[in-house]
Parts: sequence; C-alpha cells; structure tokens
Amino acid sequence: NEELKKDILDKKFLFGGRILSNRGLQKQGRKVTYSNCYVIEPPEDNLESIFDVAKKLARTFSYGGGCGIDISKLINNAAKETTGSVSFMDLYNLTTSLIGQNGRRGALMISLSCNHPDLEEFIDIKTDLNKITKANISIRVTDEFMRAVALGEYYDLTFVREETGEEIIKTVFAPDIFDKLCKNNWNYGEPGMLYWDSIEKWNLLADDSEFKFAGVNPCAEEPLPAGGSCLLGAINLSAFAKDGKFDFDDFSNTVTHAIIALNEVLDEGLPLHPLQIQRDTVSKWRQIGLGIMGFGDMLIKMRIPYGSDRCSNLITSIGMALCNVGLKESALLAKELGPFESYNEDYILNSFYMQSKIEDGEIYDETINLIKSYGLRNSQLFTIAPT
Repeated sequence: NEELKKDILDKKFLFGGRILSNRGLQKQGRKVTYSNCYVIEPPEDNLESIFDVAKKLARTFSYGGGCGIDISKLINNAAKETTGSVSFMDLYNLTTSLIGQNGRRGALMISLSCNHPDLEEFIDIKTDLNKITKANISIRVTDEFMRAVALGEYYDLTFVREETGEEIIKTVFAPDIFDKLCKNNWNYGEPGMLYWDSIEKWNLLADDSEFKFAGVNPCAEEPLPAGGSCLLGAINLSAFAKDGKFDFDDFSNTVTHAIIALNEVLDEGLPLHPLQIQRDTVSKWRQIGLGIMGFGDMLIKMRIPYGSDRCSNLITSIGMALCNVGLKESALLAKELGPFESYNEDYILNSFYMQSKIEDGEIYDETINLIKSYGLRNSQLFTIAPT
C-alpha cells in the first residue's frame, strides 16, 4: 500500500501498537494479534463461568491483546455459590500479572454497574495500594443515578439472581456514593466513570436489538460487544497545519487511506485472534478505531489558544471532515466488498446519533446517499485512543 507508506513516512498516520509490533510475526510461527483491545464476555454468577473468563483473559493476553470485562452479573448471594463480585477481581488481577508477551504484561479493565449492591466496596478497593494493581477499574454510571446525585436522593442498588429469583436491595444516599467516587478518583486516579446511557445511545447500532455493548477496553475509549476487538490508528493533526491554515484536502485524503488500511489489516488479522468468539464477532461487526493525535502541536503551529472560539470551531470542522470522509469511504468499501455481516440500513440511518447529526447539518447528503446506496463496511469507525 504505497499511499499508506507515504502517509506513515510523512508522519500523517500511524497504526496502533499491536499492528506495528506484531504484523508479520505469525509467519515466524508466533501467536500474535493485531488488535490492541478486546472485551471478554461477562462472567455469569457461577464458578465455571468465572474461571472460564480467566482462561479467556490468559489466552488473549498471551497474544498481546488487552481486555475489558464487566463483573456486574456477580453477587454475594444467599446460596453462597460465589463470594461476590469484588472477591473475584483478585483472580483476574492475578491472571493479568502472570500472562504477558515479550515482557509486556497484560492490560485489563474491570467495570461494575452503578446499580450493583457491591458498588461501595468496588469504589474503595484501590484505597489498598496492594490490591488490584494490574487492572483499571470504572463504574458504569446511568442517567438515573446521576439524577439522584444531583437531586440529593436515596438510591436502590438492586440485583436479581436469574437462577433463583433472589432479590438483593441495598439503599444508599446517592451524593455520598458520588462523593466517595470523586475523592478516590482524586486520591488514587480511580475508579473512572463510564456514562453508560450515553455510550449505548450515541452509536450507529443503538436500535439494533442483536447488538449489545458488553464493556470497554483497558483505556475505556472503545466500548465493544462480547468478543469484540478494535484495530486502532491515529492521524497526526499537526502534519496538516501549513502556513497558519489547516489543509482539509490533505487531511481528507489521509482519512480515506487510513480507513482502507485498517480494513485491510482487519481482513489479514481475522484468523489471528486468540478465541473463536473473537474471530466471529470481528467478522460480524468489523469495528475499526480511527482517531487523532497531535492536536496540541497543531494548535501551537497555528498559534491558536486551546479553549478559544477558534479552537472550538476548528476541532468541530476537523471532526465533521473525519466523520463524513470516513463514513463515505466505508460505504465505498461496502460497494466493492459488501457491508458488514449484520448491516441493516434502517438501524444505521434512524439511529439517534445519525439523526441528530443530520439535523445539525454535520452529516452531509452525499454521505447519506452513499450509505443508502451501498451500506457500510464497518459498524464502528472512530475512536480517540490515549494518543
């Protein structure tokens, strides 16, 4: 891919780390993946499932992929079949510390719903600096919980165990929980917050009942379904700051090249995923994660103060260009190679995300017409990783 080679040499685009470090090593008999991040199917509330997740984590880490898991289905219950959600964090933390590749240890995100009765224990777990040292942790926060915080209300943490119908309810004062979360985040850097209602609402597949986010990757920029993975790449915005102006034509060309390249790598890497569920899910939904880097350097080159109106207007224009060009190229790839397996035009075009962007004039008619004509090659296209 000569266009891509030139973009990399010109420092306009760079693949994510797993692609850079692993591509081609399978030809030497190495077990590798091109994906930086995966989400593992959440453990059910039984020992078999809990340890099966540990096995899947270990296998994925060994190939070089980081993982996210949500433990909201685990509870300390009257049947005492398991000892609760937080106790098994030690198992997953240990797995992460033991399994790595070439001296690079695994990366893990553990998340928990804000409705879970173990919420307070989860929030406090990292106040012990010797516990859960190999994983990031985040709370899946809902709009309902945040309203209770804002209004100063009590809030029920509720869990219903499917097998027995057993209901566990713990009532807390929502502002106290939020205060604890904020103080721990200030003092220890964690837990993070995942605004889960927004995550489930602002995506192309929000109306597709077949699709469901199961968690996020270790750095939390990439919500994924169970077995999902993401191929990352970033465009260096500073490369397009020329003589005090931003070169949108050059930027758009680079976006096109990057979307093509990430799809090429996705196809080449399909048989290399550690688990069958990962190969199946990636094939079905075809997530890629094109993002940006060099934003600060771009502003310095263009002498634009961060946070100014010029800054806000510029990043809005760049975002619109990224979105429209990326969607158009994914549609043109669908014309050539077919849309992703579970593509449904009604779900995509009627999604809250697309409708809101169409109403705001941020998705152009040309983009919509191409999607209507050919579909999309990818169900997720953009993410801003920690670049």
